[in-house]
Amino acid sequence: MKIMKPAFYFAAFILLITISTSAYAQYMPVVYDKNFNSSSEILCIENEFLNGDVVISTHRGEQQLVAWLDRDGNPLSVKEFESHELSTINKLIALSDDQLLIVGDFDSAKDSKKSSVVQKRGVVMIISKYGIILRRAEIGSVGTSLYNAELLDNGSFIVSGSGINSSGENKGFIGKISSQDVVSYEYFAPYGSLCSEFTVQQGVGQNVFAVFSGNGSDGTSVSRLDENGKPYYSTHFSDKSFVAEKMILTKDQEVLVVGQGTVSGGAIIKLRREGDIVFQKQIIPSTPLTTMKYMAISEEGYILVGGKDTDNAFYTLLRNDGTVLSSNVDRGFITDLTIDKVNGESAVGIYDNATKTGSIVKLSSQGDKLFQKKVSAIYNDLSFNYFGDIIMVSAKSGRISQLSSFGDLLFDRYVKEYTPEIFKQAHISTNGNVIFVGNSGRLAKLAHGIFVSDVKVIKPINGKTNAIFTVNLSGFSYMSDGSPIPVSVNYNTIEGSAKQGRNFNPVNGTISFIPSSDGTERYLHKFVVEVPIMSNDMLEGDRVFSLDLLDVKNSYLIRAKSNATIIDQPAIVKLNSTTPGYEGGGNINYELGIYKTNGVTLTNDTGADIVVDGTYSRSSADQFDFQKGRIPRVVISANNHNGNFEVIPIEDTRYESTKNVVIEFDRIYSMSDTKISFIDDELIAIGELHDQPAMVSIESLGNSGKTSNVVSALFKVSLLRAKDGVLLTNNSGGDLIINLSANTSNTANNAVMGKDYIFTNLHNARIWGDGTSSAVNIEGVIMQNETNNGNSKNVSLDIEGVKVTTAAIPVSVDPKSSSATFKIKKSNK
Repeated sequence: MKIMKPAFYFAAFILLITISTSAYAQYMPVVYDKNFNSSSEILCIENEFLNGDVVISTHRGEQQLVAWLDRDGNPLSVKEFESHELSTINKLIALSDDQLLIVGDFDSAKDSKKSSVVQKRGVVMIISKYGIILRRAEIGSVGTSLYNAELLDNGSFIVSGSGINSSGENKGFIGKISSQDVVSYEYFAPYGSLCSEFTVQQGVGQNVFAVFSGNGSDGTSVSRLDENGKPYYSTHFSDKSFVAEKMILTKDQEVLVVGQGTVSGGAIIKLRREGDIVFQKQIIPSTPLTTMKYMAISEEGYILVGGKDTDNAFYTLLRNDGTVLSSNVDRGFITDLTIDKVNGESAVGIYDNATKTGSIVKLSSQGDKLFQKKVSAIYNDLSFNYFGDIIMVSAKSGRISQLSSFGDLLFDRYVKEYTPEIFKQAHISTNGNVIFVGNSGRLAKLAHGIFVSDVKVIKPINGKTNAIFTVNLSGFSYMSDGSPIPVSVNYNTIEGSAKQGRNFNPVNGTISFIPSSDGTERYLHKFVVEVPIMSNDMLEGDRVFSLDLLDVKNSYLIRAKSNATIIDQPAIVKLNSTTPGYEGGGNINYELGIYKTNGVTLTNDTGADIVVDGTYSRSSADQFDFQKGRIPRVVISANNHNGNFEVIPIEDTRYESTKNVVIEFDRIYSMSDTKISFIDDELIAIGELHDQPAMVSIESLGNSGKTSNVVSALFKVSLLRAKDGVLLTNNSGGDLIINLSANTSNTANNAVMGKDYIFTNLHNARIWGDGTSSAVNIEGVIMQNETNNGNSKNVSLDIEGVKVTTAAIPVSVDPKSSSATFKIKKSNK
């Protein structure tokens, strides 16, 4: 035996490995990824240390080597054994965070006649984490090999394996070694060549329940031994070809065994504590490829078993009495199965090589199928975590995945990011760590840690709300006595596009995950950090800031940065106002604005224009009234609340009533991620278009001086554009009623109505609103009057006003032509 000095074995170990320091910010990061040199393979591994340590066995030439790695993959010790101390390691068992039990055999001597033949015997030993051998005990005659062992509370060992009995037969073997390393007893089973599974019931006495599996010819048996190695019973299975794959001892000291045989097929067998068989149920028909090696049991005693035949996977849930609750057959083979000890739900992994697809099936405690999730990997190890999620690892692809209790994929990753790799083994530790063992001594560890997820929160319309970050701890590290180690981590907010004081109030502090000693939730796994989110009167679009974790103690940072997205409040586009337009004057103006849903005005702070487009709807104005070539578009530019669109009137020679231009705004374009809408599907805006001012003018038409009883036009009243006197057509749809009055003052030169002249339409003078009329003639008759003494007389007519009969602008009277005079000349008889 030789013990490497610390400086030497640390240096030797470091020379043998290359270390990958890559870590990935996911739920379970790679803590370390190491490779031994190509001449050394990992033979055994033990990763059930509560503090996260891992022990591996390998070899250098013919010498066995055991390396103890701390939770970060740093070597604490590397122990090298001479062959007379230990020549084969069959199992490593963690006793505590400081001690390891090694099970195997050693080279006891060489045959005297044949010096090349090495004789082996069984050995167990305990070493410390620093490579010191604390105990070593040998057992069995030459030819004994140990495959399992257990250290009892009183310091004794129970060991099992195979050995040579007194008749020279190779049989399954159980032995006991006292606390003084003296062999107390050796028991050889009458049937079965190997004992790799046993369970010790400690208390009053030390009953050992063991299964001795045959090699397919001498049968399988189950024995119960007392503390002195005397059998209470030894039950031999009738099918001599039956090979036991797994044994479980129930709380009532009943034994469950699964395996397969040519007669039994894939079967489960239950024995009472007295040794008689309660039931034997065939689960899988007998074929040359039938195997049944999976079994798990819940706290309530429900039993889940599984295996395969040539083409199909079988899995069955039974009650403790053997009653089948659920029996299922799928294409492929079982990769693993497990039961949630808390609620009795179970999970089964299945894979079909023909289709290269598989599935994860979850069953209720009563056997109902809760979901069947398709997968693409062979998950060789399944486990429920504290929250009821299913953790799955695949050695064939170097993959770890997790399904929620409802079947949703929570995370999915490879040891090497995005790259499937083949490993020889993959294990989920009870402490939650995941270990992958590859070729050339490669060892990768993924572990529990702290993570924080992204959050989204809607910006409040008024006041404040909170962005709620959940900081999760996926599991604790452990002290040497098995108690969890408290974990702490600091946090603080970091600005992004969201600014503190405007969008959020900054926070910082420390989170402490303190394990609890009682209650249904034994350990506290999550904390909530609340960050106040502020309202404002700005339309900003989504804004982002982060909550960062740092300075973690006693754990790993899995995801140290969480992005919080503040989703902007919804905005409404409303019509602020419309300003009427005037032909020959101002344009029609439509003003739109952005508002909160409670009516408070908003300012566009998105950094981009907000464009609102529309179309002209049915309007009373037509293409001769305004320019329709422009698409209705309102642009609310940066740092503005509102935007405008103007309709340009067209000047013409029509006198019209007030018209409207209707725009249906129905599309909103924003370059930011804001949610902007109308109150309804569209926004209808109505703008008025008024005609430009008009006036009427009167003129005398004149006469040759002759009189007759013929009606003729004496005066003309015209409709004119006020600004330039251009003749207008009355298109208002209503008549313009002209109020006229004749000058009837009794002066010598004034004609007398009824004596000198008569107006025939003075009472009904109007410019028709038919779209073709621009004037009205005032008609009358000049009568012959012998009393005028041959003198000329004047007929005067005044415009008193104009009555507009439609919704048109008033018509004024031209002050320069508000009256006119017609002269009646003397008669020439």
